[in-house]
Amino acid sequence: MSRLDVADVTVSFDGTTVLDDVTMTVGDGEVVALLGPSGSGKSTLLRVIAGIVAPDAGAVLLDGVDVTALPTHKRGIGMVFQDNQLFPHRSTLENVAFGLKMAGVGRGEREATAADMLARVGLAGFGDRPVTDLSGGEAKRVALARTLATRPAVVLLDEPLTGLDRELHDRLTGELRAILLDVGATAIIVTHDRHEASAVAHRSVSLTDLQGDGPHVVALAAEATHDLRRRVLRDGAEVVAFDGDDLDGTFHLGVEEDGRVVAISTWVPHPDGWQLRGMATDADRRGHGFGSMLLRAGIARLRDEGATRLWANARSSALDFYVARGFRALGDDFVTDETGLPHRLVELDLD
Repeated sequence: MSRLDVADVTVSFDGTTVLDDVTMTVGDGEVVALLGPSGSGKSTLLRVIAGIVAPDAGAVLLDGVDVTALPTHKRGIGMVFQDNQLFPHRSTLENVAFGLKMAGVGRGEREATAADMLARVGLAGFGDRPVTDLSGGEAKRVALARTLATRPAVVLLDEPLTGLDRELHDRLTGELRAILLDVGATAIIVTHDRHEASAVAHRSVSLTDLQGDGPHVVALAAEATHDLRRRVLRDGAEVVAFDGDDLDGTFHLGVEEDGRVVAISTWVPHPDGWQLRGMATDADRRGHGFGSMLLRAGIARLRDEGATRLWANARSSALDFYVARGFRALGDDFVTDETGLPHRLVELDLD
């Protein structure tokens, strides 16, 4: 395994900064948990390290060697994705041996290595099984075994335990730590679960703490949205609390820039889907893509939670913003009592 350094990495999509001057180090054989809300850029950072996404600035180094310009397959970096990405037409053993086959390893050696890796993840004897017959926990262990079989310099795990029930999640958390320690992996595990992070990793870092002073998405308390609601949405009204602000499951996201909140949003669960409320950006910061940042972060979190529908009562003046991002406009304009302004119902399918 190797030491990993990420130096001053910046990534932007469509003019919106997702990673801003990110710097971090992972020591040889160290497991680090990368924390942050959904949509904050954690997965993007992993893809930069793996070579899937090219940074706009900055560098990725392995043992002091700059690999930023190297293609993915030449970096010696393995990645475990949220959805496992197993090949349904291959057996369990063939899935684990796939990377070795692509590297030109002979059949006997790669099958022996794959069998050893299956044993290490607690799946000895599973080699002939179709991956379509595996349970959720078994599939995740096969994905990990496939990544480890090539003995990568660094292992990247993008929320590898997402989608499991709590009992299985907690059991695999302990197993994952034991496996990573057993192989001496240098690893980054992305998660938003602090308990998982402390159970698996040697230490945890927040993506926000790794970045420069550029704008980034943060989780907010309801009260932290009130100032912008009052100034931007409610024309100085004294009462700016929303129905559902404190409902179980409701969350609030904002964009923070130079230590102040410059954009806000509220996401409220309903029986017929999730409602997006209170999207607002400070008047002097409009046009910087903050609304898009909030939308991406919120939608990513909803999809993580299995949501299938998002809707909003969008101001008619902002209708183009939503339609350009995949929402459908439904029905006719209507005027709300709170603002006296025309709105239109918009919805987005998340599945």
